[in-house]
Amino acid sequence: MTRLATLCGVLVLASSTVPVAQRLTDADIAEAISRGKAGDLKPLISDCVATASVGSFFSAGLTGDGRTGSYDVVVSTHIGRIAVMAADAARRYEDFDISDVEDDMRDPGLFVSVDPTRPQSVSNLPSLIDHVVLKSKAKSADVVQPITIAQFPVEFGNLFGATFDANRAVARFDYAAVTSMPDDDFDVVVITADGERRCKVGTKDQRRLFSS
Repeated sequence: MTRLATLCGVLVLASSTVPVAQRLTDADIAEAISRGKAGDLKPLISDCVATASVGSFFSAGLTGDGRTGSYDVVVSTHIGRIAVMAADAARRYEDFDISDVEDDMRDPGLFVSVDPTRPQSVSNLPSLIDHVVLKSKAKSADVVQPITIAQFPVEFGNLFGATFDANRAVARFDYAAVTSMPDDDFDVVVITADGERRCKVGTKDQRRLFSS
């Protein structure tokens, strides 16, 4: 059974007035912005930390090179993404309203933002992000490619004045493609210059996201 079939029953019971699987109206966007400014983000997002495999840590230890740092991952629908953007603007004391939401943000979608975790030392620097995909943990191992992926430079510094380059990424996935995946956990797979970094989004979180 696909997740889309499972969600049909869940969406009927959703408490939010925002139609997750439909194009958003101005009223829907206003509600998402209001929730973001109020800090009501938890129901709208799923977060996890994408880490390197044990093998990657072992390889880096043997060779003395390779970046094994982790990444903070936030997964949301288009509604959650708007709320997160509103919350970020409020944190910076900046204005954010309906006019700041691009037209294509009204359409259903799944967004994955990936930010490098600030390293504690040069031994756990993050690698450069190359790509992001979603991979089902079901036996079929379905993989969903992003519609778009935007990357932004990030720079870390230490107490000795050294700087280290990294990047962050925001990927958008087709709503129908994601909800048609098997009803199972999936991994956010962050593909970097030094291998894959993964974290899991469980079915409980998925159902909450698609019905919030």
